[in-house]
Amino acid sequence: MKGSPRSARSARRTSRVADGAAGLLPVDSTSNPADARAAVRDWVEANVPAGALLHANANGAVALDNLARVMLTEKTYEKEYALCTDLATKREFLTEWYRKGNAAKKKVDSAIRIFDTPKTISYPDYLTKVVSFDA
Repeated sequence: MKGSPRSARSARRTSRVADGAAGLLPVDSTSNPADARAAVRDWVEANVPAGALLHANANGAVALDNLARVMLTEKTYEKEYALCTDLATKREFLTEWYRKGNAAKKKVDSAIRIFDTPKTISYPDYLTKVVSFDA
């Protein structure tokens, strides 16, 4: 039913894009399932704190390696992460590492390491704004 109020609502809904943590996903009922899964995965990686940190530091292997050295134990870094040879496999390793096993404990341990580190890592804009004390 072209031109109906229902199709207008659907068009408005599908024209929205992900916009930060409060944004909407660019997916609707007509999306290709593979594209929809990829959009959801990308949105979660960019907007969930651990995923957002990975996303903010995934522009190059050096930045991601630096983040991994902070977030992972030395044993995990040396025996597992160091086996990843390119940026894509490094991102995939970190993403999967936080999904399996005791994910909550891993995230808490990583957060403590991040808090304690003197190393410089990149933070997503929304996290920087939360902890900024500037007016």
